[in-house]
Amino acid sequence: MKAFVFVLFSLFHFISFSLAQSLSDSINQLENINRDEQATAECPPEAGGPQMTSGESELPGFIDKMKSLSHNGKKFNCFPKTIKGCSYQQCNAPSGMFSKYPKPMAVLVPKNMSTPKSFKVHFHGFSYFNKKYDKSLNSMVDSFEYGKTTCQNSGELVLIPYSEKNKNNHHHTYLASTKKFDDFMEEFQKSIGRTDNLPVSLSGHSGGGKVISQIVSYVAHDSSSKSATRRVKKVDIHDGLYSSEWVKNFSSWFEKSKGVEMNIYSVRSTSTSGYSNTLFNRFGDNAQIVSRTHPQTNRSYFQRESKWGSNSVRHVEEKSRGGEHHWELSRDYWGY
Repeated sequence: MKAFVFVLFSLFHFISFSLAQSLSDSINQLENINRDEQATAECPPEAGGPQMTSGESELPGFIDKMKSLSHNGKKFNCFPKTIKGCSYQQCNAPSGMFSKYPKPMAVLVPKNMSTPKSFKVHFHGFSYFNKKYDKSLNSMVDSFEYGKTTCQNSGELVLIPYSEKNKNNHHHTYLASTKKFDDFMEEFQKSIGRTDNLPVSLSGHSGGGKVISQIVSYVAHDSSSKSATRRVKKVDIHDGLYSSEWVKNFSSWFEKSKGVEMNIYSVRSTSTSGYSNTLFNRFGDNAQIVSRTHPQTNRSYFQRESKWGSNSVRHVEEKSRGGEHHWELSRDYWGY
């Protein structure tokens, strides 16, 4: 009898232990699921790879159009990105897809865009913290946080052709003239089904300033023109003036155009600062210098603004911090 009772007791203990263990495992599994879901919400998929999400369906027509394009068997690689609370899509075009440009190009597409209303083309500098962006288009886009304005300008499509520094760097060789840039933009527009005259803005950092100065040289703005160069309505120069010739090119475009905007950013007490002040002074010599604080970096800067007919010009300058300031300036004042 005692043996029977012992067996029953042991069986009851085993069943109770198993049920408790099973319940504990279930709770742990639910906790792990919750942690995974929280991590996914807080940390979006790593940029730079073709991770597709349901967000892609928010851009069905335009994204599908881009993904259908191909060159030598290679297609656009589109993937979701998030920066500073802004969600967008980055689509990388393979080398040679447009006007035989031999390097890839990033196209930043705002969330919910069905069709672009304007284009912004940016020409980057050639080294970041003494590194060539790890020779990676994605690394360069992320380093300078170029996607952070896509939510502010929901109708603007940003194009960033990638280039490496060499004796014949690709920006200068393939895009730095009115005809070359026009051919490039015409081919891109036709490929996405837009042949109308959309506004264009140009942006250049460091050596990229020379590229956009050569594109707009001696060209006047004309919003109805088939020429993309003549439709340039705004230029942003990020610490990118190194020569009086570049100053002359921008001055010519500004003087000949109506209703255009020019933004000049520089680091004080540098060679670019001298040329930047020279360019601004041609159109706003009597403008008052105002000290302000950047809302994101909390650093002070000096600003002058002026109207010249129907055109507007602005010069923003920070005191030099040395070292990496030249690159940080482009990041901090991108779209600002």
